[in-house]
This record gives sequence, structure tokens and C-alpha cells, in this order.
Amino acid sequence: MEKVTSALTVISEWVTNLFLLHLYWIGGTLLGGVVFGIVPATIALLSTIRQLVLKRDMIGIFQYYKREYFFHFKHSRIIDLMYLFIFFALYSYSQFIRFTVD
Repeated sequence: MEKVTSALTVISEWVTNLFLLHLYWIGGTLLGGVVFGIVPATIALLSTIRQLVLKRDMIGIFQYYKREYFFHFKHSRIIDLMYLFIFFALYSYSQFIRFTVD
């Protein structure tokens, strides 16, 4: 019976942690604006999940997520700008094709 209880405890901790991480991801995305917040929020989410899987001593999920988010927020602007450039290039190309075909 103790094995079942300990297994249920581990599963419930994982479900709770993943639920909280997804809430933090949504909050981080909205905090940075949708365009500039999605990349650092995703990087912080994946980094925090990696730390959970490795079972390293964590100071807390929220503190670790917040530290990773703000660290990667500065570095991810370059990636965001590349995505925006590619999007606008493809959009302008599709508009050019649309107007030249008609």
C-alpha cells in the first residue's frame, strides 16, 4: 500500500508542477508582450522542466523560472527579431505574388 501511495504522491507532484509551469509560461508570454515574450517564456519553461527531470536541488519552481526568464529575455530579442523579419519577408513576398498574378 505504501508503494501505491508514494507513486500517487510523485504523480500528483509532477502534475501540479507542470500545471504551475504552464501558468508561468502564459504569464511570461503576456508579461513580455506576445511577440517578445514567447521565446524567453518557452526557454525558461524548458529549462525548468529539465531541472525537474534531473532532480537537482531547486530553490523553488517560481524562483528558478523567473531567474531563467529574465536572463533569457535579453538574449532572445535577437531570435524574436529574426522571426519577425522572416515573417514580414514571407508576407511581403506573398502580397507581391498576389498583386502580380491578378
